[in-house]
Amino acid sequence: MKNTLLVLSVASIALAAGGCSPEQRFASKAAVRAADRISASFGTRDTQSAGLQVDQGKVLIQESALEKEFLLQANLTTQDMAPQFNGLRSRVVAFRKRGGSVYLMEATQGHTVEPGVPTNLLLAEFPILSQTGGWLELDFNQGMSRLFVAGDWHAGDAEGTAYAGDYTAVKAEVSYLDSVRLTEDNRLLVRQVARLEGGTPVEVRYELKPYRPTEGFEAVRSPGFDHMGFFEVAPQIDPATDAAVTYATKWDLRQPVTYAVSANTPADFKQAVKDGILYWNQVFGSERVKVVDAPAGVTAPDSDYNVVQWLDFNSAGFAYADAQMDPRDGQITHAQIFMTSVFAIGGMAKARALLQRLSDVAAAPAPARMLALRGFEREPMCAYSPNGAFAQSVAALVKADATDAQILKVAQDYVREVVSHEVGHTLGMRHNFAGSLGANYALADRASIVEKYLRDGRAPDGVRTSSSVMEYQVFEEGALTGDLISRKEPGNEYDIKAMAFLYDGKKFKNSEIPFFCTDTLESKLLDCHTFDLGHDPVEYAAWSVRNDLDTLPNKLMEAFIRAKSPAIGVDPVALEQVALSPDVVAASILAPRSNLLATLTPQGQLISVRRALDLSPALYEKEIRDAEIAKIADSVQARGGWNALLALDYDAETQKALTQFLALTQDARYLTGVGPSGQPYSFDSDDVAKIQRAGRTFFSKFRDSLVKADVALLTAAKPLADVGLSDDAEPVLETVERGLVLSTLEGQTQDVEITVPKKPAPTDAAEPTTEKIMVHLPAYAYPVAVRAAAVKLLDPARSPSTGWGAASQARLKKANDDAIKAALSGRSISELDQSLLPKGVLKWVLEQRQVATAFLQ
Repeated sequence: MKNTLLVLSVASIALAAGGCSPEQRFASKAAVRAADRISASFGTRDTQSAGLQVDQGKVLIQESALEKEFLLQANLTTQDMAPQFNGLRSRVVAFRKRGGSVYLMEATQGHTVEPGVPTNLLLAEFPILSQTGGWLELDFNQGMSRLFVAGDWHAGDAEGTAYAGDYTAVKAEVSYLDSVRLTEDNRLLVRQVARLEGGTPVEVRYELKPYRPTEGFEAVRSPGFDHMGFFEVAPQIDPATDAAVTYATKWDLRQPVTYAVSANTPADFKQAVKDGILYWNQVFGSERVKVVDAPAGVTAPDSDYNVVQWLDFNSAGFAYADAQMDPRDGQITHAQIFMTSVFAIGGMAKARALLQRLSDVAAAPAPARMLALRGFEREPMCAYSPNGAFAQSVAALVKADATDAQILKVAQDYVREVVSHEVGHTLGMRHNFAGSLGANYALADRASIVEKYLRDGRAPDGVRTSSSVMEYQVFEEGALTGDLISRKEPGNEYDIKAMAFLYDGKKFKNSEIPFFCTDTLESKLLDCHTFDLGHDPVEYAAWSVRNDLDTLPNKLMEAFIRAKSPAIGVDPVALEQVALSPDVVAASILAPRSNLLATLTPQGQLISVRRALDLSPALYEKEIRDAEIAKIADSVQARGGWNALLALDYDAETQKALTQFLALTQDARYLTGVGPSGQPYSFDSDDVAKIQRAGRTFFSKFRDSLVKADVALLTAAKPLADVGLSDDAEPVLETVERGLVLSTLEGQTQDVEITVPKKPAPTDAAEPTTEKIMVHLPAYAYPVAVRAAAVKLLDPARSPSTGWGAASQARLKKANDDAIKAALSGRSISELDQSLLPKGVLKWVLEQRQVATAFLQ
């Protein structure tokens, strides 16, 4: 599907670099400066005789415009299912004539150290259709017909700071120019319609104008990503130092930037969208952002408006933002934001409809990889996608039996927060996934805070959920933030300081900046995760598992409500056919427990410790690691130690959930109501019987599913490190392993007489070689696969500490061997003749051998 564009061997005239004064550093040198008016360089067939006109499909360039610098920007809109757009990478370009073609070249300034050295940065070839009066008529469509390619926004932390190019292409099967026009504000606009290989329909809008960096605009070198972070333009060569330099992206805010809210935004959410945009004035402390209503018919991407585009696309499941900027100095010149209706939960029926979509992973995908023009590639800055945490929060909202008015208020507040997040991207801000560390409440108080917010319709005074809206916040925290935004509370601390640095040149001590962690460290640090909560990973892991177990009965009941009264367009499902997977549910609930043992691994690092100490890891890694261990140890101790955190009573949790579920089947709030379809539903006595039967069947298997999932998680973290913490966990893991490997079911011992080789072996050949013994074979509480896997909890190979787990494992091995001998009336497995054993006994023996062998591996 992808082709590499053949770079023709043509002579090169280097495009000259600009001057070195602050104002002229990025400007075109006189020799390559384009004419001030676009009409002097480009036109249509009717341009010369009729002024500024539209002529479909014809692009003319004046010979005097060759070898001059222009800014080329573009937007691409895919047309599958619903329009989805993204801005493409901006380029400073020049046009060069060779033979019967005009070639699109990237200007060499910023790409070469010495502009006098011939350099070819070829982007496209346009056949010349005709030539008259100094005007060359170009086949613009053909030149841009095989340049589509996937791309990415630049971020020095992910892609490095060295200059690099990408010259791959995807061919368009069919394409044409829909329109070409010159505008009064000095631009050439070209609209192309195409179908790419594979059948994807797209529309591309190009904008070409004389390259003129804004006079007085102050470019800011990217500060890196240690304490704050911004989007960047691609690295370029600084001729003064011969080194690559990377500039942060930002607007010229000497005049406010205006965002236009699309006309189709629902009335219930229009003010919420506007509030989200205007949040940034609370951050700046002055009016640097304005908002207007977009005229009817104006949709993103639009060359005249920075559109916040609403789209009724419930299954899309995401919001995103992108922008175009000057590729040399980083000045943002245009932006757009895409908001889907998935976030607009207008009442109980819509909340239940959303749960139906989120219950199917495939129904809420991440945004598809965006296509772009080769050489102009950019993907959206952000794709804010609802995930499992979002579904969990919506389920909690339904569980709370919130009124439609309460749900609408929560949804409006959440939209405020999501919009403010996306606008932050278009102002240059990167994600800050350490923002949640700025919350000023404990997770133990969270339930009462959310309850008060739902009851009173406002966040409790003084509550702060994050230091930045650039965090991916859990639904409830996002709604609390949105409420603060609606009340024009001061902006979050990180947002204020990051914007003051980027736009006002203010400097801060590292200790004055709230913790920062962006995409490339997300999940590599224990307290830098999307959609997390709390001040440390131990607290969050324990809280999350408890919360998910407590809400499980309600989520199961919602599954039956969705089956009875599904969303419009979805067929009802017989209650006996509701798909409930104990294994999937258990794995999802227990997933956060992986973070508990991750604290004991070499990867158990904390951004909150590393940024607070602000020491060089190359010199002070031991000091940093000791501080991290101490913080984790304090957190473990505060929550009752490893025993309270790692030991899970599977039977009790299963029975508790079943009891709560059966109670819900008698709860009037669930027996009648409004389903995802928006229509009333009710369960009769036969329905209740079917639901109860399904629930009992589910929970009869759920205990084993919990065990399997937990053993898989607890044995996955290796190697362990940090001798002190690991040693503290060892006796707890011994208790857990003992329970899993040796627990038996009371009253389910099988007493069987079997034939075994005689002891001692007879010396007289006439004597019998076998004898009868009575064995007492216990039924073990857990499946043999779980028991064998659990043996690895104390595998000494998991820790570099000599002897870790060895004594505990030796005790458990002996206990297991002793239990087998006791069951076999003093015999070991090796003393049995398997050919003499009844089938049931042989099965038991082979299972015990599998467990015993696991101790030796």
